[in-house]
Amino acid sequence: FLICLNNGELTSISHHNILLPRNNGHNYIHFELTGYGGCFKWWSSLPQLVQVQQINNVSGCITKALITPQPTTLTYASAIIYAEEILTKRTHQCEVFVSSISKIEIRTTTRLLYKGNSSFFEVEGFDYLNNRFSWLTGLKFKWTFKPVSLAESTRILDFTPFEMKPDHKRKTLIALEQKAIKSSSVMLQGIEIGKVAITAIIDEQGYEHIESHTILVSVIEHLFLQPSQKVILTPGTTFKLSLFKYFNGPAQQINLPNPKYILTVTNSTVATADNFANVEAITIGQTTIKISTMELDENQVTSSVVVAFPEYIAIKILPRSYNETNISSITSFRYLVYGILYRVSLEMLDYNSEIFYTTKNANFLTEIPLEYFQIVDQSANGDSFTVTPIKTGNTKILSLLTNVHNPKTSENYKFNSRRATQELVITDIIKIINQNPIILPL
Repeated sequence: FLICLNNGELTSISHHNILLPRNNGHNYIHFELTGYGGCFKWWSSLPQLVQVQQINNVSGCITKALITPQPTTLTYASAIIYAEEILTKRTHQCEVFVSSISKIEIRTTTRLLYKGNSSFFEVEGFDYLNNRFSWLTGLKFKWTFKPVSLAESTRILDFTPFEMKPDHKRKTLIALEQKAIKSSSVMLQGIEIGKVAITAIIDEQGYEHIESHTILVSVIEHLFLQPSQKVILTPGTTFKLSLFKYFNGPAQQINLPNPKYILTVTNSTVATADNFANVEAITIGQTTIKISTMELDENQVTSSVVVAFPEYIAIKILPRSYNETNISSITSFRYLVYGILYRVSLEMLDYNSEIFYTTKNANFLTEIPLEYFQIVDQSANGDSFTVTPIKTGNTKILSLLTNVHNPKTSENYKFNSRRATQELVITDIIKIINQNPIILPL
């Protein structure tokens, strides 16, 4: 931005130099310049090279102008666009370079597009010095799609209309769409799973020498697994992976086995998985379980499985009404209220302080002081209790991980050094009683 001071207000114009392609006499190149902090008069130093059209508005204050390159035989030329602020007569300048296009490239934020979703694809142009053009919108382009490793008739992508937005580029693209003209930017929607080659080429006279540009884009299903995070297990433990997909609404579960999906395990000595996605931990190590589509291997989701022994244990105490999902032992309550139901849970953690997925094959010896708590229920292996505080005061809960059982080999791994202690304070429910109502003024 170029900035000046206008009676205490900042004035500026949106650009101080731009690069536009030469006009072949048939295109719709119009670049919009905007002035800020005042009303402006616009003109060009070389109207035969670059013309200016002031954009009037209802208030009569002109702040915008359209810059249009004119047909020329020059390979490279420039003109100055002047914007004079009406009150102060201060003038801003924007140098407009006009050059020939030497090459084009398709740009996009992603080469993976979910089925049913849309993404913005844009062509950028470069001159013989590899300078990037500021604007190609208005040039006519031809866009084509060719499936890779699929039948030519497979409809993987399709054009989708632009949504109306107030910016000049979007208005220009919509106006061209209404004339059945494709320009340098398009919105594309994923229709079917597969890989497709997208090609763009300038479709105007005088640009036949410019080579087309092609990129590969994959349209994939939006898949995810539950559990979605790394799963840490002890040897012999089992769990089930569930596969889901998003498409036009809430998540849908995909029943496995399914002929459209392939399940593989990178290291089956660490863990195995059957076609139903039942996973069994075998021995210490790490592996990855991958589920991919038959049509496209890169359309995949993975789950990391770590088989390990616990390094330490932790006690988690929460009101039974709490949703315990994703609540770690760090948030465990240590101040309890008399008469409230609490869930006491034991967690196993590895050397990175990451929590094991389940404690179902572990056995705990947990001491809950009966002087302070009534035990409502408890699990067979001592990893979970429902309790109610029955006395106020200071107390503590202690737990010892006695062993981890491997149901497949019948081995018992002993861990007498894995202990945890949770200090607790039990108080009465706080009640606020006011027999004399207080009336506050309005």
